[in-house]
Amino acid sequence: MELTHETTGLAYKHARILLKSRRDIDPNDLAHDAIVKMATCKEPPAEHRENKIRMIVLTAFRDHYTNKTTRKHNVMLDAVHAEFEMETYDPDTITAVDAFLWAMKIVHQGQPSQCEILMLMLDGMTVPEIAKMRGTSTQAVYEIQKKARITVKTILADAA
Repeated sequence: MELTHETTGLAYKHARILLKSRRDIDPNDLAHDAIVKMATCKEPPAEHRENKIRMIVLTAFRDHYTNKTTRKHNVMLDAVHAEFEMETYDPDTITAVDAFLWAMKIVHQGQPSQCEILMLMLDGMTVPEIAKMRGTSTQAVYEIQKKARITVKTILADAA
């Protein structure tokens, strides 16, 4: 189908109409998915063009945003959010982050140096930088890091 201003405008219009009561999906994303499908299909007769575009929008919605494919779409969005350090609202990710923070609080209460090493590493510091900052050897930092990881894994395993 030829992509003209009229056909792309109809795709945006039908996407907005379909999603007018939903706030979890951006109509522009749905319209873009529909436009990709429109580019690959054959030209319908002029009197059926609007109905064809409506069906393409519905098909794009079904393919990308419902039932079993929604989870795949969320995983892709989470990957993009992680790449650009954006917030994510995936319940599994939020639960995992909460569990990790809870484990870090417990580690901090019992072993503050282990917690400090892990937090510095999460901040992006390397082991030699941490060793220089603390005035210790890199081997000592590696040992504390190893113990801290074991402690966090144990706490998370006990919680599960």
